[in-house]
Amino acid sequence: MTLDHRHRTADSPKQNVSIRGPKEAASGVQRHQGLPIRPAKAALWLSVIALLPAPAAAALKLCNQTSYILETATGIERAEEVITKGWTRLIPGACKTVLAGDLRQQTSFVYAQSARAYDGPRRAWGGLHWLCARTGNFRTVEPSGNPSCTNGQRLPFFQISAPGQENWTQTFAQTPALTSRAAAQTAGLARLRSSAGLDGAQALARFRARMHLPAHAPPAAVFDALENAALSRAAPNGYEVCNDTSAPIFVALADREQGHWHTRGWWHVGPVACAQTLTTALTGKVYLLVDGAKGRRLVGGGARFCVTNITFDVQGQGSCAARGLKPAGFLATNLRHHPGYIAHVDQNGLVPRPR
Repeated sequence: MTLDHRHRTADSPKQNVSIRGPKEAASGVQRHQGLPIRPAKAALWLSVIALLPAPAAAALKLCNQTSYILETATGIERAEEVITKGWTRLIPGACKTVLAGDLRQQTSFVYAQSARAYDGPRRAWGGLHWLCARTGNFRTVEPSGNPSCTNGQRLPFFQISAPGQENWTQTFAQTPALTSRAAAQTAGLARLRSSAGLDGAQALARFRARMHLPAHAPPAAVFDALENAALSRAAPNGYEVCNDTSAPIFVALADREQGHWHTRGWWHVGPVACAQTLTTALTGKVYLLVDGAKGRRLVGGGARFCVTNITFDVQGQGSCAARGLKPAGFLATNLRHHPGYIAHVDQNGLVPRPR
């Protein structure tokens, strides 16, 4: 396997970019994120990015036409250095200017991922350019081509395609497409209400009263309150992988969801960094596969699941070769019936969990 071609991008931009290994066709991709699509339901999860030139002042504007709150990061390359910064929060239906200035004077990159408040794995919108990012508000400056990314992790940004344009509006979308930013806002509120456990009109009314949210409260205030409620509900849950080595690692997981096995990968986790791979309460076994530099297997086991050496989300456990996939051995992690788990990986493999 060529690790350099494992991209954690659950949704890819609608431009002439395909995410594939050096000898693989795009049809080999089982999933296509941003950051996590299933063959049987791929059309429901494929996310695209519509590119629209904007007749505004010189700047890069991002618009969210998805049902997720997005966290976005940007990168620019000029004078043989790359500057990345983030995160800019973008609620469904909103637009923000994230870079000011003439885009013709630099090469610009963008990455986006869904907020951690949602049920299920995080979605991401990315591409082929691995740039340095960190948690929280950050700004990094690196020489072009520098692989170090100290105290951070590399994420797969996509390059803005704006030849000859001094300004650009980038609209994040999803499939099935939402027809407008107003529709995205409506769908976004419904999705976040579900993640916050507020199903039904009465539950929402009680929540609004408790939060002192009037009927005419601005959308931003409602999204803020719902996101906080969803985060509080999901805080102890999920599966996180932390890289305790001095080099990047590549992570794949297998678990059961709604009675079916799903195998997902690859998460690229930088040195001394962590990645939240699952955000819902864990109810069964989770199987882990981790590769290090030059394809060295760091974590593996006897449970066989299907993988590829590029981004994938595969449904089902068997018939790997018949589906153009490869079998690989995963290790069952001991969750001890807890809804949350943090897997630490060092140069010797999975670090034993303290008893």
